Amino acid sequence: MNISEFSICTGISARMLRYLEEKSVLEPTRAPNGYRKYKKIQIEEAKKIALFLRAGIRTKAIKNMLNKHLEEIEDHYSFADWLAD
Repeated sequence: MNISEFSICTGISARMLRYLEEKSVLEPTRAPNGYRKYKKIQIEEAKKIALFLRAGIRTKAIKNMLNKHLEEIEDHYSFADWLAD
């Protein structure tokens, strides 16, 4: 979905979405025409980010929290794959 559709779904302004992309907190893909393309799976992530921002958490801290969470998920699956071998 494009930025305006994503903005409506999440309640986050297009301006804030661009800012979050600039800070590498929420990164959409790009269509061949250069337009931002968001995935439906990013809706919940964006809502959590907005909640953190409203709580006064800085974008750098949010990015670190999200990266840490992704590392934990990757570690879990790596361990599960190792056990399966």
